[in-house]
Amino acid sequence: MSNKKHNIIKEELLPNLSYYLLFIGFFISFREPVSSIINTILVQPLFSKISSSLITDIAFLTSLIILSRIIWKKRDHMWIIKCTAISLIAFITFRFGGYWTYTPTYILSYISISYIDLGVIACIVQLIWHASLSCKQQQGLSNNDQRNGGFVEDNAVEETKDDSYERAQVAGQIAKQIVTTDNKRAFAIGITGRYGSGKTSFINLICHALKYEESNSLVIHFNPWDANNTADIQKLFFDELSTSLANEDRALSSSMYHYYRRLNGRSSFVGNIINNLRDLSLIFARDLDDEKRKINDMMTNLSRKVIIIIDDLDRLHNDEVIEVLRLIRNTANFGNMVYIVAYDKEYVEQSIKKLNERTYKNYLDKIFQIEIPLPKSESYFIADALLNSLKNFIKAEEFEYIESKFVPLHFNNEFEGSIASIFRNHRDIIRFANSFKLTYLLVSEEVDFAQFFYLQLLKYRYPRAYDMLYEQRRDIFSLNGNNLLSTQRYHLKISKVTEGKHTILSEKLSPHLDIDDIHIIDRIVENLFKHEDEHSWKTNVNDIANADYFEIYFSNRISSKSLSEKEFRQRMLENSGNYDDYINQKFEQGIQLRLLKRILSLRIKEYKDIDHYEAIVSCVGHVIAPKYIEEEGLGPFPFKKFMGAYIDNDRQIIEYIYKGDKGRFINFLRKVFSNQSYRTHFFLNELIRLIINQYGNAYHLSLDELINFQIHYFSQTSDVCGLSDEVVWLFWGIRNYEKDNLKENGVIINKENWQINREAIEVLKHRIVNFDLRYFIESLIFKVPNTDMTYTLQKKLVFDTFADLNELTKIVQSNTHTDDNIKSEFLTFIKKYQQNENVTDFEFNYIFQDKEA
Repeated sequence: MSNKKHNIIKEELLPNLSYYLLFIGFFISFREPVSSIINTILVQPLFSKISSSLITDIAFLTSLIILSRIIWKKRDHMWIIKCTAISLIAFITFRFGGYWTYTPTYILSYISISYIDLGVIACIVQLIWHASLSCKQQQGLSNNDQRNGGFVEDNAVEETKDDSYERAQVAGQIAKQIVTTDNKRAFAIGITGRYGSGKTSFINLICHALKYEESNSLVIHFNPWDANNTADIQKLFFDELSTSLANEDRALSSSMYHYYRRLNGRSSFVGNIINNLRDLSLIFARDLDDEKRKINDMMTNLSRKVIIIIDDLDRLHNDEVIEVLRLIRNTANFGNMVYIVAYDKEYVEQSIKKLNERTYKNYLDKIFQIEIPLPKSESYFIADALLNSLKNFIKAEEFEYIESKFVPLHFNNEFEGSIASIFRNHRDIIRFANSFKLTYLLVSEEVDFAQFFYLQLLKYRYPRAYDMLYEQRRDIFSLNGNNLLSTQRYHLKISKVTEGKHTILSEKLSPHLDIDDIHIIDRIVENLFKHEDEHSWKTNVNDIANADYFEIYFSNRISSKSLSEKEFRQRMLENSGNYDDYINQKFEQGIQLRLLKRILSLRIKEYKDIDHYEAIVSCVGHVIAPKYIEEEGLGPFPFKKFMGAYIDNDRQIIEYIYKGDKGRFINFLRKVFSNQSYRTHFFLNELIRLIINQYGNAYHLSLDELINFQIHYFSQTSDVCGLSDEVVWLFWGIRNYEKDNLKENGVIINKENWQINREAIEVLKHRIVNFDLRYFIESLIFKVPNTDMTYTLQKKLVFDTFADLNELTKIVQSNTHTDDNIKSEFLTFIKKYQQNENVTDFEFNYIFQDKEA
């Protein structure tokens, strides 16, 4: 059972249980007088007057239902549970005690159900309902606390049970050696280790072991960094020592105090005079060395060994380090005293070097009789610490990835550039976990977990590389894909300057880092930008190489211009209902293309069932695509991705989604193409054109059926919009395709021919008299590239549609809906076109007027 659940039982359930037992005892003991009070106040003047009838039943049940509904929606579950529990206790006490006769209901009188029984049934239902909600709420809070709890403290180990690195055995042996050491002078032990490696925890384990030794040593913790300056270190030390010794030997404590005063006074003439004036007895006192010998004898005869703990010597300034060492070596060098000092040896030696460069290497040998390097932490202990620091807030499947893939890959093998070397000590684990947790809770639902984890490792140990990866990405990556039609992806550039297969990132970092660090960075980045999806347990749609998601990995938030993967999954994948609000929101944010590309990137296995698949496809075809084309135009729409997702992938769709039911799939296609909203027809018409071009008559729907859909689109949209620019282009897309394989110079070439569909042409000619022909005329004229005013006719369109130019000119001349200036200008152009044999210089003043504007 977790500590949290244990605390809930201890702090809430047990006291409440006591109150309930007290309440039950009260009712049982005083049931007679209590019943008399209730009888006087409620039963005789009120309840006894209720008569059993149909009207009473209806009124009572109606009131009970209304009251139950109000209580049902309340969120103060514990209060309701307590009230209903007390009511039930009272009911059990009086219902079967023969105190009153209860009025039966009119409807249920044959089974002896009274009005109070109905109230009790309602109480029981409420009790069960709110108890279940309370349990769910507590579970939710527990899960939320686990995942969203605060930062992890970097607390030192205090007791053996917390010794995750199993150093207690060594600490215990050191404690045994200390208490059995018979030292006439101070014995100094140095515990050496790098910053954050666990020296404080190791000293605490030694102190913990000392508690269980029979000698009962006096352990004094001296913190020199509490001193305001170097001069105060001595005073602080002897004050602490004198105070601690006062309970052991008051004479020794007093001598220690006077010794410090004389020691301090020796340093200045004025100080000596002041001390002498304060205590005239010191004028006749023995010499300072005699004082020290006296204290040494008293210390040696003390029944308890005095152990001075000095931690974090490497936190002090250079002169403060020297002062503490002088204290140990000379000033407070007394028998029966043991100093245990923790420090980073390299730092302390550098501090000594600045004051004594000649002998700094051997200086510590004169101070410490033994230096004990902190026992090393095996890689599996570091790995366990990493797992323990993450397991309380990451998801189960994410933890499984770290445990089963990341740790075996990087901790269980020794090789150059191992990522495990990022974690040099336990403090690194804690610092990384806190940094990782902060960003994880913000964007874990938006990114690929494995890649995000590697990137956070890079940020923690090599922030320069992390910043460079983002700020100089144009130099470090190549970018492929068109951002309108396909997903852009980043690929690492390989350096052509440095030897070996190093990235541009490594090349840029090489002046600042050593070769081992470069190897580690290369390995992190290699795992970060794997495109084979080896380490990803989710999907690579939102991986870091995807340009649409790259910035989320670094910004650690979802901006208003980013597509939230979490929200997308909640709104589009977990629900199969109305997507309109979500889609409109993304259009308002201006990220409709990202939404569209995300939908088109869905894998077949991400669709829950047939209904979900059909809802998504219908949403794209009938809502998103028309809205997108209306705002951006037909050209930018990613038809190629749509075809790849829903048309070319038909075999897998039929097999995995429709479970082989091809007929149902075909019926759904008909439903998609049969949409009656003219706004969808521009998209659907172009989609059919692409299907006919690619599949001909070999698609699931016949060529005739597809063409009929297109003709229907043209008829309906022209009725609504006339021959607008969009409707004209819709018409030109109603085509028949023929493909021939021609052999030229031994190479087979696929040659494509197309014609405007004849049936569509007949529909056009039948309806053309009813519309303004401006945009239709405009579509027939083509400006020769790289010229100012040279034009020609779109001969393919003209002669596919009309028998000759005479037919076209007659239709234009007879049309009464087109501006006369436009008609006249077009007919003049046709004449000049015929005279100049196809290409002619011509200045248009009316036909292209709106485009020029």
